[in-house]
Amino acid sequence: MYVDDLIVAGKKLDRVAAVKRSVSAKFEERDMGEVDDFCGMKVMRDRESKTLTLSNMGHTTTLLEALGMET
Repeated sequence: MYVDDLIVAGKKLDRVAAVKRSVSAKFEERDMGEVDDFCGMKVMRDRESKTLTLSNMGHTTTLLEALGMET
C-alpha cells in the first residue's frame, strides 16, 4: 500500500511526536515540516486561537462555475 500524504496534529506536541515515531518505525516516511498545503487545500494555522482552517478555492470556483453561480 502506498500513502502519499499524512498530517499528524494534536493538542500536545509530545503525543504528536509519539504518533510520528510509531509511523516511522513501521513505514518509510519523510517529515516535511509544518503543513501549508495538503491535497490541493491551503492550510492556515492560527496559533493564538488554536485553529486550523482549510481552503480549497479552486474546487469551490469550479463548482460555482458548473452551477452557473460564479458571479
